[in-house]
Amino acid sequence: MLEQVSHPYLTTELQVLRSQGKQVCLDGDLTGLPVSNTSQTYPHAAFGHMNDEIRLGYQAGVVSLASPTYGRLWLSVAHHPGDTVSCTQAEALVLAAEARLQRRPRRRTELLRQRIQAFEQQVTHIGERLETQKQAVKRAKQRLAEAEQQVQERKLQVAELEKHYQTRKLQERPTSRLAQARQRRHSAVKRLNSRKSFCKEAQRRLDKTTAKLCQQQTELADLCQRLRRFEQDNAANSEPVAAKFRLDAGFGTYENVALLIEMGYEVYTKPHSHKIVTYLKGQVDDTLTWTPVGANAELVAWPTLQLKHCPYPLDVAAFALLHRENLEAERLVSLRV
Repeated sequence: MLEQVSHPYLTTELQVLRSQGKQVCLDGDLTGLPVSNTSQTYPHAAFGHMNDEIRLGYQAGVVSLASPTYGRLWLSVAHHPGDTVSCTQAEALVLAAEARLQRRPRRRTELLRQRIQAFEQQVTHIGERLETQKQAVKRAKQRLAEAEQQVQERKLQVAELEKHYQTRKLQERPTSRLAQARQRRHSAVKRLNSRKSFCKEAQRRLDKTTAKLCQQQTELADLCQRLRRFEQDNAANSEPVAAKFRLDAGFGTYENVALLIEMGYEVYTKPHSHKIVTYLKGQVDDTLTWTPVGANAELVAWPTLQLKHCPYPLDVAAFALLHRENLEAERLVSLRV
């Protein structure tokens, strides 16, 4: 009933945004809803990080629309166990907002096709490496078998010579046949141990590549399925809207950023990993121009920066508070396509 009552308001706000030539601006987040830590009456509650402490409760996935008339209109809320983490909920928030608005952007299927093509090349390369490593393991096992046979032969020779020396009561000397046979047996054992280690390492590399190939094939299948779904979305979307989605750092994984770009959104978020902060600090030098963006803040930006492990170039900015050496926050913005 609440959705029926509020739907005309949402429709009107979308019309206002369209008449003003503005994007649909959405904000998504997880909000902690703590309950008593000793409570046993709340179903599916779990301990998680809420209000800067660990509490029993829920994480509410909420999405709101920036409204020119009302400031903010809440679109959806979904309750999750308290240990739910933000990076698992980005797509769910977007889909919940689209279902509520009954509007969505055009999916960027052309970008997704390019990503799939690049991914297919990676899978092919890994498959070729796998075949090479299979041959290496095969050769290593053959050489190991040869070394094992040689050790057995050397041991048999030593045993026969020892029996011969005992029968003839001969004294073993450093240069005698028996001493030389013992030395050859020792060398064969060392060679066997070396080939065991080599074979084990070759098998380890093969197992690692096999697991990597399985993972890549699964990801490729997921991307292909996503492409088919997005093509169907575009075919059924006669009036796509321009939209941006704002999320905090908990959602800002490379996969989430790439997914939302492919879904047609302009994405505003902060990096999920602190490694990007370290990397950007290393890129700051005297050749970069800092732009004042506040009374005590400056900004430096890198347009269309290609970050490692991210399939698309991003507009990246670093903010400095008070001093340029004190980088407090970085923002990742998806490339506008």
